[in-house]
Parts: sequence; structure tokens; C-alpha cells
Amino acid sequence: MIRIYGMIGGFLTMVLTGALWSLDHRRQNSEKSSAGRLIIQAAGFGFLPAAAVWNAFKSYDGVLSKGTALISTLPAVPWLTQDGYYIPCRIDLAAALTAFIILCIWLICKRKNLIPAADLLLISVTVWAGIRMVTESFYETSMLTVNGHPVLRYAACAVVLVCLAGWSVRREKRQKNTLQLVIDWTGALLSAAAVVITSEKVLTTGSEIGDFALISGAALLMTGITLIVGADCRKGVS
Repeated sequence: MIRIYGMIGGFLTMVLTGALWSLDHRRQNSEKSSAGRLIIQAAGFGFLPAAAVWNAFKSYDGVLSKGTALISTLPAVPWLTQDGYYIPCRIDLAAALTAFIILCIWLICKRKNLIPAADLLLISVTVWAGIRMVTESFYETSMLTVNGHPVLRYAACAVVLVCLAGWSVRREKRQKNTLQLVIDWTGALLSAAAVVITSEKVLTTGSEIGDFALISGAALLMTGITLIVGADCRKGVS
């Protein structure tokens, strides 16, 4: 039941924060936006706090809350670790809240809300997928594991690539740059491949900390490339 409560709590959080964002958007902008545009952007604004609430509930799940033993050479962090084990739900909760705070600061600094309807949602989804690629290493039991394969991590890779594809198409329509497109996709695909083959132990550095660093670095690079392509799409848009 705790998972159902968590999903309901996350959904209500997304609705509430999204509604607050929509009210503020209408107050600051004289131009009327369509209901569909507002719903998509509101969902994007509420996505990360909803993820935080979901993980707050998930931390009480006896199965999903179990973490792996601390990676050697990495220090124990109060509240995020306990008795030599990670508390993965709290790590995800902290990461989601941190990402949300950064997103809010970025929006405040930008002073104007994003014009493209889906951008706020794509940014939040991309960031969360990048986070989950990394934090999946801390879970003893994933929500989605098939025969020992971390399917949830691979799904996160696919989500980032889908977001990259959407932004790439939009950027190419604005300014065609085949070389840049090839560079971006080469980096993203190589990163995704590194995540998969390291997770499957096809490629290993020979140490737990080395494999974790490789997966984290590849996830960060793939997420960064995707967000940069998205930023390119918004150049000149105010």
C-alpha cells in the first residue's frame, strides 16, 4: 500500500506545484497560453518535487528501501547512509530536491518562463533520468530488474536519448549543423553504451568505485549533452 500512497502523494504534489506555477505564469505574462501548453509546463515544474515525495514514501517500503553496502573509499554520509549501507530513497529524495531548487533559481535568473511548451518537462525528465542512472547503483532491489539486469537504468538511458532526439530535430529545423549533430549523438551513444556494458560487467575497471565512477561520468556526459542541445534550441527565444 505504501507504493500506492507514494504514487498518489507524488501526483498530488505535481498537481499542486504545477497549479502554483500556472497561477504565477498567468500573473507575470499578459499573453494567454493555451490550456495544453500550461498543463505540460506545469507538469514539468511539478515533476521533480513529485519525485521527491514519491521517494519519501518509498523509504518506508521494506523492499525498495534496502540499499547496497557502502562503496569502498566513499565516505559515509549522515542520513544518506546507515550501518554501512546506503539509504537510496533518501539519496534520490535529496537529489530531486536539489535539482528542483537549481531549476527554480535558473527560472528566476531567466526572469521569463520558457516559451516552448515541452521544454520545462523535458528538462526535468532529462535531469531525473540522469540522476536515476547513477543512484540505481545504491539500490539492493530495483523497481524494475529482469534476471539481474538493471532495466530501470537502461530505461533512463532511453529517456535521455528520446529527449535528445526531440531537441535535435527542433535545433536542426532552426539551424542545420550536421557536424554538431554527429558530435552530440556520438558522445551520447558512447555514453549510453558505457553505462550498459559497465552495468552488465562486460566492461569493468576492476574495482567497484571505478565502475561507479565510469557509470556516473557517462550518465553526466549524456545528460549534459542533452541539456546543452535543448539550450541551443532556446537561443534567441525570450
